Formats: sequence, structure tokens, C-alpha cells
Amino acid sequence: MSVRGWMTDCSKGDNLRGFWRLYRLRSGAKSRFLRDLFTFLMNRSAHRHGGYVGPGAVIQGEPTLPHGLHGVFISRYAVIGANCRIYQNVTIGEVDRKAPVVGNGCWIGA
Repeated sequence: MSVRGWMTDCSKGDNLRGFWRLYRLRSGAKSRFLRDLFTFLMNRSAHRHGGYVGPGAVIQGEPTLPHGLHGVFISRYAVIGANCRIYQNVTIGEVDRKAPVVGNGCWIGA
């Protein structure tokens, strides 16, 4: 598969394994260069499909996004628990660097 095909597949529909793989690699990167590279690839993938997940967001597990990243905005200060389901056009934003803490097993829709 080409790089372009892989990037497109990273954030389509419920198949977000590639996107979350980039997110985990970015979270565990020790080198600033690798962290910046993974952040760039992650943001490019998310932007291409109309969403955003902040690189500093604390996400336990992989949330289920039935509609993909379309219209989903997660702040870099947000904390999201395990087994969450987030539907399209949901914003988990911030005010003065304070963002909500979403518990385990929550369903969030617009």
C-alpha cells in the first residue's frame, strides 16, 4: 500500500487503527524529532478527514468513533476514559487550559 493510501486509511470510519497507532507512537516517543514527525502525520491525517485530536490529550484505550473523525475535536488538555463512544460533530474543548474529564464507558453525541 502506498503512503498516501495508508494516510487516507488512517482515519476513515471505524477503522482508525493507523491513526491511533500514530497517537501511541507519538505519546511514547523519546526523541523530539520523532515526536514532531508523529504529531505532523497525526494532524495531517486528522485534518484531512475533518477532525482534530490534540497531541497532549490523555486517552485511555481507543475510543470508538462510529463516523470517523468527521467533526470531532478533542482538546490537547482533555482526559478521556476507556471504552468511550464519540459521535460526529462533538467538541471536547478547553477554557484557560482547563478541559473536561470524560469517564470510562461514556457515550457522547451532538
